[in-house]
Amino acid sequence: MSISEAVIKQLNISEDDLVAFLVSDMKKIFSDMAGINNVNNRPTLIDPINAFSDHVTALVGLAGEYSGLVSLHLPDVLAMEFTSKMLGHPVEEVNREVHDAIGELVTMIAGSFKYHLGNEGNKISLSTPSIFIGREYFFTNSAPEESLAILCDVGDQWFMLSLTLKLQ
Repeated sequence: MSISEAVIKQLNISEDDLVAFLVSDMKKIFSDMAGINNVNNRPTLIDPINAFSDHVTALVGLAGEYSGLVSLHLPDVLAMEFTSKMLGHPVEEVNREVHDAIGELVTMIAGSFKYHLGNEGNKISLSTPSIFIGREYFFTNSAPEESLAILCDVGDQWFMLSLTLKLQ
């Protein structure tokens, strides 16, 4: 599980730098948009988790010079906490507000991250976010050989941020 050598060579950066950019963008957006300042990544890269229970998954596709996706997998409790902080009022169930807020977070992460891919991100377009929720579901990446996953936590709640990136 890692980004292909061809992509790394084309970008002229290391995979560690790519991960650092993604984590930095995520932390800044979480801080700015939701006042979440205690995000830790542990360990930096993991084998992707593909079975989820009581989670919200949001993903945004990348298209253009590079293709792929950025996905964010949050337990319901954390998704509601992030949404509450973004909106400034309590959110006690996974509802449309949660879908919109978590979709906006992953869109901002992907939008910020694409600038690290060269040409100020101008040759990469983002899809609208897709949101998946459920008591139990599986999320399978069709290109695991061109993907990486980062396990993070906020307090005692973990979540996963993942990236798939391919040359076109």
